[in-house]
Amino acid sequence: MNTPSLPPLPLARAVTLALTLLIAPSLRAQLYWDSNDSTAGFGTATGTWAAPTTNNSTQGWSSSAAGTNAMSGTTTTNATDALNFGTGSAGLAAGTIT
Repeated sequence: MNTPSLPPLPLARAVTLALTLLIAPSLRAQLYWDSNDSTAGFGTATGTWAAPTTNNSTQGWSSSAAGTNAMSGTTTTNATDALNFGTGSAGLAAGTIT
């Protein structure tokens, strides 16, 4: 029994598809709300959750799941970013959210 084969993709389409599959996942940021700067842990929920967020010593986004990598400058989050408020084993303490 012969199975029909699909026509080959044009080279440009194949390259575009391959690059999209490789690059797209890396564009998503994994961020953690952290109100205690570079001290381990996440601190409290205190702060202003806005876009863009001005990161400073009392609030902001961190790229570290341990809460030890405070980001400087301004962070603008996107709809595709994974925004975390703690981890499975450590969360935020109480605080005031603006």
